[in-house]
Amino acid sequence: MSSKGSPHARFRRALASGDPLLIRTAAAEVGHIDLGDALAVCRALHAADDPAYERAAVRFLARFCLEGGPDRLSDVDAALRALAAGGRGERAADFRRVWRRLGLPVDALG
Repeated sequence: MSSKGSPHARFRRALASGDPLLIRTAAAEVGHIDLGDALAVCRALHAADDPAYERAAVRFLARFCLEGGPDRLSDVDAALRALAAGGRGERAADFRRVWRRLGLPVDALG
């Protein structure tokens, strides 16, 4: 481990910076990031108006379907609508309710 810390610590710092290039580089170094971190990447990419946002959002949605445990189409719809709205407004509030109901880590919601 370097003096800059573990790959996960560098990933956390990259997320905090909001810099899309740093985030992608650090995420690749970590290898696998959990679903909550994948959501945080989406939020950061959207906030930076990064062209990679849509691809990241689609990948997140696929992972949410496989790993998040949605048991209703309305859960998937809420996730899709929140991502399409950039995680803002009423659509995001609906998704936060789904996320909590599924018992996913609340700190990932930002």
